[in-house]
Amino acid sequence: MAVALLVVLVAAYGLGYRVNVQTGSVPVPTAATSPEDVVLTYVDAYDHRDFATLAAIYPSAQGAYSRFRAMGTMRGPEVTQVQTLNPSDMAGMFPEPGHHYRRVEVSFRWTGLTGSDLAREDGPSGSIYWLERSSDSEPWTIRDEGF
Repeated sequence: MAVALLVVLVAAYGLGYRVNVQTGSVPVPTAATSPEDVVLTYVDAYDHRDFATLAAIYPSAQGAYSRFRAMGTMRGPEVTQVQTLNPSDMAGMFPEPGHHYRRVEVSFRWTGLTGSDLAREDGPSGSIYWLERSSDSEPWTIRDEGF
């Protein structure tokens, strides 16, 4: 019985199944939080598997997160560039009249992606995040992410 269970667990691990247990609670950013800090908070919430905070920061990406699929970890995140964007800069993406946009680039080191659905290798990496908010009294949220 124990050997059969071990075989099932090893096979599940090889297929990318994990139990993503929350390891910390990360506060949801407020309207006063800078775009850079929103992205760093997102990375912290991702690494701690705080799915509630992830949903608040990046509401459209919830289908990508799972308590039972490998997610990896983003180690040592550093903001490398922040750019204010006008709706015209966003042509073809998702501009909303009257909204504010920022583009935040981050470098980090991926670890633990064995079996992940992500098409990335462990090691140095980074992402670009497009943030949006409708007014200065609203917090920034991530609208999209790219590599």
